[in-house]
Amino acid sequence: MAEINVRKIIRSVLQYGVALGIAFVLAGVILSFGLERFLFFPMSYIISLAKLNLSLVKFTSLITVTPDIPLALMSIGIIIFIFIPIARAILTVMMFAVEKDRLYSVLCAVVVAIVLLAFFVVGPFMHGVGR
Repeated sequence: MAEINVRKIIRSVLQYGVALGIAFVLAGVILSFGLERFLFFPMSYIISLAKLNLSLVKFTSLITVTPDIPLALMSIGIIIFIFIPIARAILTVMMFAVEKDRLYSVLCAVVVAIVLLAFFVVGPFMHGVGR
């Protein structure tokens, strides 16, 4: 049986997590400045093609950008950036468990529990969610 290399998994989570977070934030920034500046053809051309129903995809629903969409995309990117260290800490617990290092497994598990408790319990309580 092949040994699981947790360090490679941690590296991949960090690399792909950062790339995904950057992609969401960048998409939100581009949409907040308007799509026409970044395209080489006017949006009216795409919308007129969509009205002809040349394909199964309705381009008008994909192109309509409300002010909430760029903010939502940037927020998703920021949430991804917040969860990357939490995912790394969880994977570090797994790494120490695979190495059968009980002390550091327990210490990392306590850190993960404190962070998750602060994020999901204390944070919403402090901001009045659920009152």
